[in-house]
Parts: sequence; C-alpha cells; structure tokens
Amino acid sequence: DRGTLPPPRHRDLGILDGVAVSRRGTVFASNPLSGEIHAFPTNGNHHVVQLDGENIVSMPADFNLCYPSALNGEPALLVTHIDVGGSAGGAQVVVVDISTL
Repeated sequence: DRGTLPPPRHRDLGILDGVAVSRRGTVFASNPLSGEIHAFPTNGNHHVVQLDGENIVSMPADFNLCYPSALNGEPALLVTHIDVGGSAGGAQVVVVDISTL
C-alpha cells in the first residue's frame, strides 16, 4: 500500500540460473557456481536439495521438473551436469525424487 517492497526472505544465495515452479508451488533455483539447487516451498522455508548430503551434480545450470510415471506422477528434478571443460562423455543427467517438496 505504501509503494515499498518487504525485506527479502532469503539472501546471499549467489548467482541463480535455472528456475522452475512445481505444481505444489515450490520454487527451485540452481547456482552453477556453488553446485547447489535451492528449494523454496510455499511455507517460506529454504532447503538445498542434495543426495546423501552432497550436491546432486557439481555444476547444475538448467534443470527440468518432470512428473514421471515411475513415481506415480509425483515430481522429480531432471538435473544436467554440463561439465564445462571436462572430457568428452563426462556430462551426466540425474533424476531426483522431490515428492516431499
């Protein structure tokens, strides 16, 4: 009403590249420099999506949200590792079950 924005809820996340929103309203954003994929559920929390306590890939840039039949239509992240400067054939694609987000 006063023409001003509220203070940011989260800050200092670095350079964010890929962004997607799930059907549940969770916002995902990747930071290719830190290797992190951030999740912001509708409850206002912030999580870093990891596998076994590690980043999914070391250099995520863009990623996709998908709803594979193998997960009964629950959401998954399809994350590509672009492997800049790596050897031929070094890139990878990882599918991560995010049905809890």
